[in-house]
Amino acid sequence: MPPDGYRCATRAPSTDGHRGDVSPGHKRDRRFEILFGIARLPPGRRRTELEETGRQFLAIVRCEPVPERAADFYASVKLARRERGLTLDENDLWVAATALALGATLVSRDSDFGGIDGLAVVALT
Repeated sequence: MPPDGYRCATRAPSTDGHRGDVSPGHKRDRRFEILFGIARLPPGRRRTELEETGRQFLAIVRCEPVPERAADFYASVKLARRERGLTLDENDLWVAATALALGATLVSRDSDFGGIDGLAVVALT
């Protein structure tokens, strides 16, 4: 069993009113994003290294469904950013909302997550 501190969301709710874990056409799997990103690399040393790193990462990270409560955070984050004249793409909004709903720290290279109230972010450089 992986340590409690390691989590990822496996499915994001859709924006058309269907819950992501109910409507198969709207499921988003974070594992897919990792595996797809590696698979699209050309064969070679970098891809081989990332395949191994990806396997190790996915072996220790506990993936959880996105909680329904993430929709509440999504709405409040989107509204707060809009009121400040800031935008965040839909996928990043769901990532932030999911981290808030899970009480998780978000680790990302994307600087767009800074300034979201209540969201703990570790910036990768």
